[in-house]
Amino acid sequence: MTKMLEDARRCWDAAIAVVDPGEAVKRVVEHDGEYLHISGVMLNISSGVALKVPTLSLHVVALGKSSIPMAETFLDLAGDLACHTLVIHPANMAWRNKRPNIETIAAGHPIPDFGSLNAGKRLLELADSLGENDLLALLISGGGSSLACAPADGISLEDKIGTTKALLRSGVDIHALNSVRKHISAIKGGRLAQRAAPAKIIALYISDVIGDDPSVIASGPVAPDESTYTEALDVCRKADVPKSVTNLLERGAKGLLPETPKPGNPVFDNIKNVVIASNHHALAGAAREATLLGYKASITTDSLEGEARVVGKRLAALLKSSKENVFIAAGGETTVTVTGAGKGGRNQELALAAAIELEGCDGCLIWAAGTDGIDGPTDAAGAWADGSTAKTAGKLGLSPEDFLGRNDSYHFFERVGGLIRTGPTGTNVMDTIFLMKQ
Repeated sequence: MTKMLEDARRCWDAAIAVVDPGEAVKRVVEHDGEYLHISGVMLNISSGVALKVPTLSLHVVALGKSSIPMAETFLDLAGDLACHTLVIHPANMAWRNKRPNIETIAAGHPIPDFGSLNAGKRLLELADSLGENDLLALLISGGGSSLACAPADGISLEDKIGTTKALLRSGVDIHALNSVRKHISAIKGGRLAQRAAPAKIIALYISDVIGDDPSVIASGPVAPDESTYTEALDVCRKADVPKSVTNLLERGAKGLLPETPKPGNPVFDNIKNVVIASNHHALAGAAREATLLGYKASITTDSLEGEARVVGKRLAALLKSSKENVFIAAGGETTVTVTGAGKGGRNQELALAAAIELEGCDGCLIWAAGTDGIDGPTDAAGAWADGSTAKTAGKLGLSPEDFLGRNDSYHFFERVGGLIRTGPTGTNVMDTIFLMKQ
């Protein structure tokens, strides 16, 4: 089993390498001395010709968990063309690349904080300052929703924090969560695009959502929003959110507040959205490495969702029924409805449920880890389990079922072994789950 575990880690490392933010940016940005090419758009800034605009000033904003490596690489490639750069990053990461005209703001994730408020204010100030002769290169990655926070009128930071916590605990998916975020924000749901108009925007995304939809990544600050106040209100009725949020959504649902900009709105005519790294890229990298290691590798889905414990049991059953020497990669993002007082994350809960199903299945291993190196409120990226995990727990007098019932997967794997600790990776394309059998 040690060999298979080593193979799993090698495949995960390969997956992370493929979606490295810097490498992803390099694939779409090139500066050849005279022109700057961004995902097929050629910009001749030095001679004053770009996107058919007489003069053009380049502004760069990097927002999300991968903001630092994305910005560093972009600036390395763009040279000194950027007149100003704003980097909004998680508080546990730091900007170390000294350059002129760089502004950095550390902010909270997954719960917004006062740093997030400051970031949101600065982002809107920058957007308001742009005109038709400006180009905004927007580098977006997961986590942007909490890192830049600009509550709508009547909503406080505490209200937003309370809303985010309540919705996360209720187990709603990212689409439902973002429908609420968009409608209580001055940035999300295409509202940043409104503030930046008539500037030109090229947005490069590292996708942390199923379907790689720019309107969902970081709650879609420069993408059209198809959700409505009514839909957001329905989501909030499933959780105990602050009354101020409910009141605002009710007013919006009655038509008393302007909706987020929808598809077809001319505000999006000067915006190009491009996804440069995704979960499928990561899974493909893992599968290639598994093939090199001698496994019969395949990808089953990059759209995995649902309750983590249910998905874990289902994947374990798939693994048990598979032939030997297989490597099956799956990706996506499950959810956990918290009913117990334990500690853990969705990948750890998935692995714990799988461990129960895999008991006695020799030669089987499941690896579940978040590509950002973080799984819920823990210091682990996820967990792995094999056919002996449940048996080992029994020898220690531990019941996997009891730990699962308490949502206490972290302490289970801490006692039994199986926590995956990688530290922050600097990228985020949801989760990778590997099913391996020898």
